[in-house]
Amino acid sequence: MVRWYSSGLRQMDVRRSPDVCSKMEVIDPAIPSDHDLVHRFAVIKKWKIMIQKTFMAKSGEVEQRWWLVDANEKKVGRLASDIATILMGKHRPTYTPHVDTGDYIVVVNAEKVEFGGNKWQKKEYRWYTGYTGLKVETAEKPSEADLLTHKALFFKYDNSSISSDNRDILTAHANFLLKNRSTKILLAGHTDERGTKDYNLALGERRAQSSKEYLINAGVEKARISVISYGEAQPALRQSGPSAWRKNRRVEIIY
Repeated sequence: MVRWYSSGLRQMDVRRSPDVCSKMEVIDPAIPSDHDLVHRFAVIKKWKIMIQKTFMAKSGEVEQRWWLVDANEKKVGRLASDIATILMGKHRPTYTPHVDTGDYIVVVNAEKVEFGGNKWQKKEYRWYTGYTGLKVETAEKPSEADLLTHKALFFKYDNSSISSDNRDILTAHANFLLKNRSTKILLAGHTDERGTKDYNLALGERRAQSSKEYLINAGVEKARISVISYGEAQPALRQSGPSAWRKNRRVEIIY
């Protein structure tokens, strides 16, 4: 720090960067004359203005790089914060808010991240599927034992395709059947009340058959899987409306 004292000026502190130091002489501790004081103040003001100039990056001049991030055993919060910093470009000294100065990132081993405390069980992800309404999952994937407690597969309206949620459930049941070779399973197809009786019976049959085909592809013997369709005859909920229809469009898994 360099300080000058004068009866006409208050004490001034100036941070001396290397550039400024190369242009300024070390001040004699003795009180300078008025002429020297005015001259030195002008030099300081000039260099302070030059140092305080703001650099603004330009969109065609930013060299964006690729980063490979290994998420193995990394804490999710800290990892997400670091990745966001790089994507926004805030890791660069040339960061400019209105210019894309961020880099590109590829994350590997994302399934091996870590949560602190009990966040595996408490951290919730919510989304709407469009046919079963609001869904909530924790950060921790359900175990096979938890999936085996699901004894119904739900379907979209007038649809018999296997969704990703149904695949997880069917995979767990397929593994159970592969471990228990003497166990047999019945797949019962159901529909909501809309449509004719014959059409709903055929739709329930298609839903049960698609579930059967998934189990067969997973290695379960065809002879151990039975299929039946009840159509609209055995609704899970007797009410009429979207929420009841979602519950009635299903395939029940019966051992």
